[in-house]
Amino acid sequence: MSQNNQGKIDEVLDKAAEKLEIWLLMAYAAPVIAGRPVIVKRRLPSMAEADGLTSLNPRGVPVITLSPRIDRVNDREFMRLYLHELAHAKLHAPHFQRSTTDTERPGSSDYEAIGMLEREADNQAAKWLELAEAKRDKREPYKQSVLYALINHFS
Repeated sequence: MSQNNQGKIDEVLDKAAEKLEIWLLMAYAAPVIAGRPVIVKRRLPSMAEADGLTSLNPRGVPVITLSPRIDRVNDREFMRLYLHELAHAKLHAPHFQRSTTDTERPGSSDYEAIGMLEREADNQAAKWLELAEAKRDKREPYKQSVLYALINHFS
């Protein structure tokens, strides 16, 4: 194998490992930040065109479904989307009806977002992000350092 091909393979593997690390860290951080059990899934949400959706599974556990499309946004927006859905899990999930929304076919649901709940989730996400940005280790990659700052704060 040529040196050039080996370099390309190493780069692809490094990116895949970093993406896996982020998603595993998000799954670990979710219950710590929300203060309750939360499941994080990387798949297309059942709500068409949504980048994220929070539902309550049949066992009463909040499930955050995040679209793989969010991998394409900048790091700050990625974290804002994650924290927005996590805020729904913390603030609103106790009022959700249990469902199988997290396992339904992508794009099959026609749920409407409720303005007040969306604003509350936006506000909570902004507070968490502000806190994390103030406390994060700026020598580390943005997503990881935001998650570690929040884990440390809520642990």
